[in-house]
Amino acid sequence: KMYYAVLKDMVLYLYKDEHSMKKSAGGMDNVNNVVRIHHSLATKANDYKKKRHVIRLQTADWAQYLFQTR
Repeated sequence: KMYYAVLKDMVLYLYKDEHSMKKSAGGMDNVNNVVRIHHSLATKANDYKKKRHVIRLQTADWAQYLFQTR
């Protein structure tokens, strides 16, 4: 799935599309689409070979998210 991601303070907000991102205007519409990044570690995912330009985000509770960038 592709999401738009917006980082505000220590929270990463994920939106389904650009329209929902603009509609929200910084509000927290759905707490299921929020990643708290306090004490998180972001690294380049060198071991991930399926796609290029992938970043691994590991949160304080050991959850891992993979993000592909341009």
